Amino acid sequence: MGALRLTSMRKTEIKIAKLHSGQIEQYEQLHRNIPAAIEKNLREKGITSLRIFREGSTLVMIVDIDPDMEKKDRLIDEAIQSEWNRLTGNCFADFWKDATEIYRLAAGMETSQDYSTRDGLKRIANKLTNGHQVTVAFIGGSVTAGEGASDSNATSYRALVCQKLERRFPEVAFTFINAAIGGTTSTYGAFRLEDHVLDHAAVDLLFVEFAVNDAGNRTESIRAMEGIVRHAKRSNPQIDICFIYTARRSGSESYSSNRRLQDNIYNHEEVAEYYQLPSVNIAGAIYNKIISGEIKWEDISGDEVHPNDFGYALYARVIEDFLDKELIVPNEKYEDPFALPSPLDSFCYENGKQLSPLIVNTSSNWRMIEGWTTEQIFNWAPTADIFFGETPGDEFQFSFTGTAVGISLLAGMDTGDIEVSLDGGAFRTIPLFDRYCLMFYRPIIIVFSEQLDRGTHTVNIRISSEKHETSSGHAIRILKLLVNE
Repeated sequence: MGALRLTSMRKTEIKIAKLHSGQIEQYEQLHRNIPAAIEKNLREKGITSLRIFREGSTLVMIVDIDPDMEKKDRLIDEAIQSEWNRLTGNCFADFWKDATEIYRLAAGMETSQDYSTRDGLKRIANKLTNGHQVTVAFIGGSVTAGEGASDSNATSYRALVCQKLERRFPEVAFTFINAAIGGTTSTYGAFRLEDHVLDHAAVDLLFVEFAVNDAGNRTESIRAMEGIVRHAKRSNPQIDICFIYTARRSGSESYSSNRRLQDNIYNHEEVAEYYQLPSVNIAGAIYNKIISGEIKWEDISGDEVHPNDFGYALYARVIEDFLDKELIVPNEKYEDPFALPSPLDSFCYENGKQLSPLIVNTSSNWRMIEGWTTEQIFNWAPTADIFFGETPGDEFQFSFTGTAVGISLLAGMDTGDIEVSLDGGAFRTIPLFDRYCLMFYRPIIIVFSEQLDRGTHTVNIRISSEKHETSSGHAIRILKLLVNE
């Protein structure tokens, strides 16, 4: 019989202080650049969360302490600690004092939670403490890319989270992968995951953000998000995966009236719950701030979706609060037997791949063009290798083994329609031109079929003689062939 393990009582302390009116900006600046040694000392004292709020010159500090997490033999850099105390101490008119609690609402009231921990981030928490190299990847749409930020590589939520990790773990050599493509859904994410993320490194932590861009179709979202999870887990059983749910103006308006988040979030949560993955609900956090009157949508964004720098800082703070609680090594050794459950959807895109168009059997005038570019391109790098055709009737064929097939392409001003035949069946026309094509070229995907029998199939694609009336041509610029093997 094992020995009974006694644990200390966790506690929360609330303290108040007052700043000199002329030192407010100095104090806030200091806390935007806290030395890593100071944060390390706080954590080794058993502090699991520390938040400071300001109203005028008055400060309120809320500290969560778990004595079991205190490192008894911690080493303190006395010089850095002394200098930090001197710099911050000069800012105070009245130093920190304990606040006296006079009232507490009884438990049982429904509360809003900004994240769901589930199985947490135990694997990467262990590696961050014991390892020297860690890879963190982000896959998502334009919000993850940093659209709307003054500098996407410095002030987006992705960049801010990366900076936070580097400050907190200065001894770790981080590799960060940015696999965001604006305007794309989790379906494209599932097909490009291998090329854009998994082939670059053994990823330790993968953030997945598509709750704004997905169209609300439950089957499609689950099929894609589950595909991402299963593909990543098979690639590296030790990977931690976290879903990110970002906000949009229409979602805020709907939530204000009926307290319901956008459908995509509930669809993604099904997958997160099934695989016990943590998820961070930025959307809910932002919507509640708007309802309380703390902020307005116009304060954080100039359009329907994309935050400004202030908005991105709020987004990052929600994620950082989650990481502050999760990236703490458990006292006991963490064992992680690898065993994926059966899939929610047997047609999920867990074997999604991008194939080169060079595998096709060509005819007529289809040809590869390397380094194609134009000034009118959006959500894509300046150049692209494309498989190009522009003459109605030009056709090619390829074969694959799997359950789903499609293409990714760059659609723009002169994009035409295509006709597709599967396994010798009748051709059907697929329009590709939409209202965005009038403004720029951008990446889109078309999935021809997603519930095929497992086996080998043949696809014929030809350029249609039909096109949208406002398109200037019949051009088709294919990036990759998409298959779910």
